[in-house]
Amino acid sequence: AVVSTQSTGEKHAQQTAELESFRGSKSHLEDMFMSRWQALEKEKQQTDQELEMYRRLLEEERSSATKVQGQLENEVKLLQHQLENQKQQISNQNSVMYELQHVISSIQQRQNEQMNKKSKVCSVM
Repeated sequence: AVVSTQSTGEKHAQQTAELESFRGSKSHLEDMFMSRWQALEKEKQQTDQELEMYRRLLEEERSSATKVQGQLENEVKLLQHQLENQKQQISNQNSVMYELQHVISSIQQRQNEQMNKKSKVCSVM
């Protein structure tokens, strides 16, 4: 048998000290856990705020991009319309040029015929 050298009072005092030490450790751990929990909650709130800010910025960028896209589409339609008008003008000008060339050719042919008549008249004399 092991003979105990501690009295019951000493054992009780030692157990009470160990229990208080454990309670202190437990309280310390709880405090650390709560501090960390609060820090994580604060970090989560900041992250949520940043996320919401980025969502708003993204929505603004999308809205702006949609406006720009609409403006560009309108400009493209306008330019296509102008191009069609210019093609029509060129076609009209080509028709006029063809008619003028035909008139000029007819005039030159008449002039040549008149020159030939003059030449014949001159040679007969």
